[in-house]
Amino acid sequence: MRPSVAFALSALVLVSCNYIDEAKSDKPRGSCDKNEKDTYIGSTRTCSDAFTRFRLRQCSGKSEKKSDKACVTDKAIAGCKRDDQTEWYFNDAEGYATVESVGKYCVDIAKGVTVLPTGGTVAIKNQDGRNDDDAKKELAEHGAKARTNLATIATIATKLPAPTGKVDLQGLKGDALVVHREDLAEPEKPKKLDYRLENGNRLAQCSRALNNRRQKSDPSYALSYCAKSPVLAVISVTSYSPAAATGTSVSGNTKTTFVKKGTISGDVLLFRTDNGKYLGSFGFLTESSGDYSPDRLNKELIERFPGTLFSRFKSAVPDVSTTFDLAK
Repeated sequence: MRPSVAFALSALVLVSCNYIDEAKSDKPRGSCDKNEKDTYIGSTRTCSDAFTRFRLRQCSGKSEKKSDKACVTDKAIAGCKRDDQTEWYFNDAEGYATVESVGKYCVDIAKGVTVLPTGGTVAIKNQDGRNDDDAKKELAEHGAKARTNLATIATIATKLPAPTGKVDLQGLKGDALVVHREDLAEPEKPKKLDYRLENGNRLAQCSRALNNRRQKSDPSYALSYCAKSPVLAVISVTSYSPAAATGTSVSGNTKTTFVKKGTISGDVLLFRTDNGKYLGSFGFLTESSGDYSPDRLNKELIERFPGTLFSRFKSAVPDVSTTFDLAK
């Protein structure tokens, strides 16, 4: 037999063997016991029934033990069945796994089917489905209050008062509902802003939830932003001046570019969310610094903006809490 023909036959035999070896079996080819805690699910031990030899060969870790027999599942909480294996979860002494925790992992991450030791299956909703259910509960609990507060905020949007430079919270404490002045008139249509804040979108999320227009990216608890926040904080940027080159000079072989630093300034106007009463305001100013290019100064300016607001909040209204991050 010629060498080339022999090589081709050998390759064919190898491919055929691999195909037979990796073919899925109707019954477990063996199992892999893993003595390791899974804090996400709450299990202290897993045992996986392997339906391919490839999956069985992967059982080689320090905490893993291979067997040619199927898992003993009578004490398992539940399992997650996939094409090549079924992972069974056990609590043993310290575990706290439940059928629901196994099911959430199975449907959200493993993309499998939740099975029980008795042979049945369990239908667990995915994250989107669970969020929808939670949003319905929120609507039942907070919908009326959120609707009232949103109507109050709509009246505030018609005409903002002048800044006062001082604040009287009237004893109010808690989280502030933050919104950009540019969004007050149409909260569900946020404007494009270089300095947009992540929590500046909460009024829009609350309004969408109340009007059955919730987006998948909106949290299921968005209604609580409008219903529970005692204070509305309107971020009113009155001057946004990006850094810009103002001219150049040349001395010998050296060229110097002069740059005007960028600034963001304005006021935070505070209102009661229950009746719209104006509680006063405080100002803020963010500046870029350093001898850099306009682009770098502008990037620095925007990045400094949330920190400036957070610092001013802590100083002017320490009893009102919130966080500030740039929108992604």
